[in-house]
Amino acid sequence: MPFQTMSDNEVLGDEVAHFFKSGDVLRSDANRLVEKIEQYLPKRSHAKTKVEYDLWYDMGDKDRIHGYVYTDAAASLVLIRPASSHFNLRHMVEAMHHPITNIGLARTELLLQTMKDKYLLRPAKTKHDFVIFLPGTNIYNDCADEDKIKRAVDQGAVIKPHPITADGLLVRLRKTWGADAILDKKLSGHELLQTAKIVGSFQNSEIGLMASILGKQIYMFDAPEQWRTYSAIYKAIQVEKEGALKRLQSIMSAPYSGIIHCKDINIEERIDTFFNHFKQVVHVTPKDISPVE
Repeated sequence: MPFQTMSDNEVLGDEVAHFFKSGDVLRSDANRLVEKIEQYLPKRSHAKTKVEYDLWYDMGDKDRIHGYVYTDAAASLVLIRPASSHFNLRHMVEAMHHPITNIGLARTELLLQTMKDKYLLRPAKTKHDFVIFLPGTNIYNDCADEDKIKRAVDQGAVIKPHPITADGLLVRLRKTWGADAILDKKLSGHELLQTAKIVGSFQNSEIGLMASILGKQIYMFDAPEQWRTYSAIYKAIQVEKEGALKRLQSIMSAPYSGIIHCKDINIEERIDTFFNHFKQVVHVTPKDISPVE
């Protein structure tokens, strides 16, 4: 494989950026539709703050926003959010109270039709009633409540490592939980999700949200006080409690939610509505406001 130069400006759909994030685990061609959303996303917000791909930072302010971040999920969605746990949660709780609309119901149905693995993975030939989907190596130690995982494994749960899990962590997982409890990391997560009755998830993953749409029983295995990619949605809809699907449908109905589906007919309008929702909030204008290439 030829040497890859790191991307100067990581964006959704940038092959070099994706290579350095996933290594030898290739992204599926199913991502091509969601990657088209990139052309509608601004590089700066209305307040000149950066809009950046697949990262997280939080300055801890409760009265101002320093920037925005976005990520792709389930090969069909982009989620935009303020880089602030305070405003991120406040925003999702507000969206969770939005009336459910026909558009929200249609977008939920679209998710059922389009949810696919982000990576190119092998078919899952076996079925398991209880599957725990782990986070990647880079955050596993911070995220995982291993006592809770042990109780689940003792009750028959199996563990699906993240597709880009490092070999060292796989060895540790097999030693800790037993080789029989650890599935192949390159098996299709969405196929396992479809057939499982009980799903274990973490707040860095969309798996628990997809499981709620599929009507699965869901348990979260995060260590306390974690804040990850989808934390605000999980906290807003209280995914382990009854009625989580309706609360998620409310968020999907809110035009300002920041959730953009690749088959939305008004992608640009939904993006504008998201940013307009924060116009009354004070923003910290960066010192460097030169154009972003």
